[in-house]
Amino acid sequence: MAKIVREGNNRWIHVNLSPEMVWPIMQDFWTTVGLSLARQDAATGVMETNWAENRAKLPQDIIRATLGRVIDMVYSTGERDQYRARVERSANGGSDIFVTHRAMVEVVKSLGGDNETTVWQPGPSDPEMEAEMLTRLAQRINQEFNPEAVKKSPAEHEAEVEKLASYQPENSVSQLEQDAEGVATSIYIKEDFERAWRRVALAVDRMGFTVEDRDRSRGFFLVRYLDQEYEEQKRSEQGFWSNVFGRDTPVEAPQYVIYLQRLSDTECRVHVLGPDGKADTTGVAPRILTLLSEQTK
Repeated sequence: MAKIVREGNNRWIHVNLSPEMVWPIMQDFWTTVGLSLARQDAATGVMETNWAENRAKLPQDIIRATLGRVIDMVYSTGERDQYRARVERSANGGSDIFVTHRAMVEVVKSLGGDNETTVWQPGPSDPEMEAEMLTRLAQRINQEFNPEAVKKSPAEHEAEVEKLASYQPENSVSQLEQDAEGVATSIYIKEDFERAWRRVALAVDRMGFTVEDRDRSRGFFLVRYLDQEYEEQKRSEQGFWSNVFGRDTPVEAPQYVIYLQRLSDTECRVHVLGPDGKADTTGVAPRILTLLSEQTK
């Protein structure tokens, strides 16, 4: 019923069911692995878990083994994980389900002298953790529709995850395009539209953009993204009035259109535009393109 498909270093679940049928199974799945949902949107097919501490990173020493849950409550790993699951109709019928992982790591930041504080910063996504959740979700879907399905042994499960997570060297199919001043203008992808769409969609998921709409037939994603430099600029512009009234006004994340243009049967190009489909006016589009380029190689 559900099988894991691999294309280069991208992986997803294909199932011969409609998104409407697998959605409630996906919702229920996260509680079985000890995670809760922060948001879910059936219209876009996206659900995202709350950030959770990776308890597997805690040291399994004698003291912790003895005190158990008490130590768990006060011991921090300095790492947080979040998963995003996305389901969409497959061009070949049925549904495709994608799972991506994001990480945050706690780092020490000096405030000068002996003063220090800790801040959370984005960490790298973990292919093995993505493979683990994909494998578990595929098994959950199969068990739902075939209760008699033989459950894999721990050794078989571990071998499947390891194989899925393994890196496969491949030639880069994307290239960041720049103008004469070195400013990013677009991304060229040497793949057919379906492959390029999956590649870009997974990049959007891993970057944590809030997807408000998407349309594969028209090749666009409508996303919200708050760029750090843009946020600092807006806060600087608010500076005087913030001091007068004694409070900061939250900076709203602008909307952007990520547009995948079909150039030929084997080539596509990615553009980042404003929400009206015209040129971006925030100055952030080149930075989004650079981030997308890193994730689509």
